[in-house]
Amino acid sequence: MSGDDYERLREDAEALVTWIGNEAFMRLGGSEGAQHCGALSLDPLAATLSCSIYERRPQVCRDLERGEGACRAERAAKAERPARALLTLTSRARPYR
Repeated sequence: MSGDDYERLREDAEALVTWIGNEAFMRLGGSEGAQHCGALSLDPLAATLSCSIYERRPQVCRDLERGEGACRAERAAKAERPARALLTLTSRARPYR
């Protein structure tokens, strides 16, 4: 991520960015078996992920235009992640008594 990307995130930058040396990367969220970008929010009813910072997303995310070949390939490669994330969340939930 560039300095412009970091600035565009404003107050969310500290929570969403991790540093390795002097390079900044989007932090990962989820569990080991279902990791995803930390800016993605899970909709448990639809079992989908959506970007919580879409209007301020980093350039690398902007470069993948919705619906183009590279975007479809990324989505196909990662299609099972929302369902795995939902499974992980529901397996941790405590039943109501």
